[in-house]
Amino acid sequence: MLGSNFNFSVALRMLIGLIICLLLLLIKKQKLTLTRLAICNYLYAGIGIFITMSLVYHGSQDISSGIISIIFGLTPIITGVFVLLLNSTLNHEILTNVQLSGIIILVLIGLGVYEYGGKVLWIKK
Repeated sequence: MLGSNFNFSVALRMLIGLIICLLLLLIKKQKLTLTRLAICNYLYAGIGIFITMSLVYHGSQDISSGIISIIFGLTPIITGVFVLLLNSTLNHEILTNVQLSGIIILVLIGLGVYEYGGKVLWIKK
């Protein structure tokens, strides 16, 4: 049956996103870069997003949306850690302590606002 699989939802969502992006390019009269490197980057990013979204949609059948949002909220921290690990092995620039601390603080504030939004002591209804 059409639409009964969560991958259909992911594919439809990505197709809608592609259409919106192409419309924005038309409205702004910008050309899409079609070099070999650009196309490879588009494919890698698209495949990565599709796999990630498929796993999230599959997981959402058993996990609450709150836990999923917390996992997505932690993505910048996890990305920062991977950047530190990869860049230190590749001898590139690494995140400074201030940058990493800023990422952690902002993510935790964002998660706190999401989780305790109306329950914070200084916010009275």
